[in-house]
Amino acid sequence: MLYISKVANQLPSNETLPFFAVPKAVKAFLHAFLKRYNRQIVPIRSPFADMRRFIDPNQGVGIVDGGAHYGEISIEFLKIFPNATIYAFEPETNAFNRLRERARSYKAIHPIKNALGSTCRSMELYVNRFDVTSSLLPRSELGEKYTSWKTELDHVEMVHLTTLDHWWSEMGNPAIEILKLDLQGWELEALKGAAYLLKSSILAVFIEISFAALYQNSCAYYQIGALLGEYGFELYQLYHLRTDQDGRLLYADALFCKSELMPS
Repeated sequence: MLYISKVANQLPSNETLPFFAVPKAVKAFLHAFLKRYNRQIVPIRSPFADMRRFIDPNQGVGIVDGGAHYGEISIEFLKIFPNATIYAFEPETNAFNRLRERARSYKAIHPIKNALGSTCRSMELYVNRFDVTSSLLPRSELGEKYTSWKTELDHVEMVHLTTLDHWWSEMGNPAIEILKLDLQGWELEALKGAAYLLKSSILAVFIEISFAALYQNSCAYYQIGALLGEYGFELYQLYHLRTDQDGRLLYADALFCKSELMPS
C-alpha cells in the first residue's frame, strides 16, 4: 500500500491524499487559508529524496519494483533517478496490462508478469476489488476488521512466482542497487529469494512493513528488520504510518540502507 497517488481514482471520500498530489491551485488556496489563521502545512518526508542521500541520482541505477501495480512508483523513481533501469514485477493480469500500456511511454520501465517469492512455483493470487491490496495471502480477521472495503475479494488467479536471485541470473546479472517491495504481507518471502542480491549489490530497500496481521500468515515488521539486518542493512526512516480510528498502528513504509551508507 505504498503511498503515492496510485490509488487516487479508487479512494472513497473519507480517504486522504499526500499533499504533493494536490493540484497547485488547491495548494495555493490552502496555504492562503491557513496563513490567515496562523497555521501551516508541514511537508511529508519523501523516501525518494532520502534515497538521493545515499545513491547518486545521475548514475544508471538498477531498480526492482516488486508489486508494481500500474507503474506509479516506477514513474516516481524515474523522477529522482532519470537514468535508472526499472524492472517492474506485477503478477495480476489486469494490473499488468495497465502497467505494460503505461510503460510504453517509458523506455526505462520493463514490465515483468511475475510474483516474487522464496521459490519458483505457481500460487493463487487473491485479487481484491480494490486491486492494489491483492495478495498471495487471504485476508485475516484483522484485515476484515480494519480494511474490509479495501480487501474484499473479487476473484482468485493462478500466478507464477520467481525468486529475484533466479530472475537475476536468467537475465544475465543486471546491476540492481534499489529494491522496492509492496506485496501485502508477502515481503519476507521475496527477501528470502533475494539473498545473493542483498549480499552483493542492493544498497537500499524500500518496503512496506506490517504492525498488524491484515493477511493470514503475513510477515511482521520485526521479521523484516531481522532478515535485512543479517545482510548488513539498517533502518533509516519510516514513512506514512497508517493508524485506525481506534489508534492501532497498522502499517508503514520503511527505508533500509546498507550500514556503510548510514550517517555516522
